[in-house]
Amino acid sequence: GQVACPNPACKNVVICDPDRRTRVVCPCGQPPFCSMCREPFHHHVDCALVQSIRQQYLEWISHGRRVYLGNLELDSEATVKRQEAVRTAIDRHKELAADEQWKAEHCRLCPKCCKPIQRTQGCSSMKCGENYHGGNKQPGCGHNFTWDTALTYVPRVDRHQDLPSVGLTKLKGAYVKHFFTNCSLCQQIITGPRFKCIQCEHFDCCVNCEGKLDGCHEADHVFQLVLEPSDPINEDLPPGTEVEVFGLEDAQASLNGVVAKILRYIPQIKVYDLDLPFGGGKPIVPAANVQPSSIQTMHDAQGMLEMMLGQQEARRFYLGLKTGQQIQLTGAEDPELENQVGTIDGVDRGRCYRVKLLQPPQWSCRKCTLRNDASATRCDACRTQRGKDQGQSLQVNLSHVSPLIKTAAEVKTLAQMHMSEFDYLAKVEMANAECAGCNLDLPSGLLVEYSTPKAAASEEATSVLKVEAFDIWEDEYDLAPENERKLFLPYKTLAKASNVRPLFFNEE
Repeated sequence: GQVACPNPACKNVVICDPDRRTRVVCPCGQPPFCSMCREPFHHHVDCALVQSIRQQYLEWISHGRRVYLGNLELDSEATVKRQEAVRTAIDRHKELAADEQWKAEHCRLCPKCCKPIQRTQGCSSMKCGENYHGGNKQPGCGHNFTWDTALTYVPRVDRHQDLPSVGLTKLKGAYVKHFFTNCSLCQQIITGPRFKCIQCEHFDCCVNCEGKLDGCHEADHVFQLVLEPSDPINEDLPPGTEVEVFGLEDAQASLNGVVAKILRYIPQIKVYDLDLPFGGGKPIVPAANVQPSSIQTMHDAQGMLEMMLGQQEARRFYLGLKTGQQIQLTGAEDPELENQVGTIDGVDRGRCYRVKLLQPPQWSCRKCTLRNDASATRCDACRTQRGKDQGQSLQVNLSHVSPLIKTAAEVKTLAQMHMSEFDYLAKVEMANAECAGCNLDLPSGLLVEYSTPKAAASEEATSVLKVEAFDIWEDEYDLAPENERKLFLPYKTLAKASNVRPLFFNEE
């Protein structure tokens, strides 16, 4: 399509892609302009947002800045000039929008050169650049066409989209940190509202420096108020990390600016359990309203971002974890155990982990079902002893554990241990398959898989038991529970050898 230079004294026309916003520089000296809306070229934002950004910025420099900073002094002469420049741009945009709307209602496009053509009277026969029957010559290609078949003119200036009033800036942008954007003036990480020049490719400033732009930046340039971080660091932060809360509204707005410690992250719904200082409570806060408080430089931010991405990757590596590894439970059958944080207290290789929870839930008495505190060893009502699989430590299936990391470097080690353990367990599985028929005269202490005679009608078809003795004359085994925690099994089980399969937890 053809785009005319917005300079009234210039007759130059530029050929460009009508569906793509490009930066046009005219030889006449007119400042670079947008091929879509013919406004001064705007980086980073669409044409439909330019007018709204101007109005929002005018509201900021007129009174929002003084309210935000608590400064009641009169505006400086330079600030007044900047206000006038923005007002002039807003009025010019309104005039252009009205002109574009008029063209849309009264003009069609020449099929050859796309020049807007107005039909004042007469028949549908048209000629680009003059009346069809001669006279009234104007710039045009001379192509003949009919009015009814020509495309209608589409306005190049869109209706603007409304943006939040700057009255929200104090609430939403007061504590937010833009970790990967330094102020172009003070060179510090921007905290609070970020002011992004839409007419410069790379120029941002913080709220403290925005009022000092006079004399060091063009007065007619417009700044976009950015209230939310473009590259947030707020997911999968490890327990114990100090974070700052920001951007909460209504009843939770009192938490904005508070520094708290993370108790746990719940990835399914992307929220944090936080521990407020001085016993202030343990609120649940959306991840979008949390940011690390210790980051001071872009280097720190990059390290924290790598750790966050590493944690998301580390959740896949649950095999081969060592004692002392901090973990989070996932996929637990008991809803109260889901996403609980703890440490590995022991490893039953190839089968399960023994986990010690940091904040164990209450336990139910197996006799009277009363719920008791995690620290209680006996039921408060019937004084029944707490089961060994209840309380702070419990045995957890391998796949229900996700490791938690503190540095990105740990991911490589976890991946290596996982793959090594995976290969090991594959070899063990092959050994078990090869020995499936070897069920006679198994040694005492060996773990076996016992299929009950009524396995078809049983909810649990098989049980893992331990060999106590073997009767070679009857081909029967005396089996005992693998450990004391399986209280639902009789202490001794008499089993036919045909119902027993040996289990090996190493490949030898």
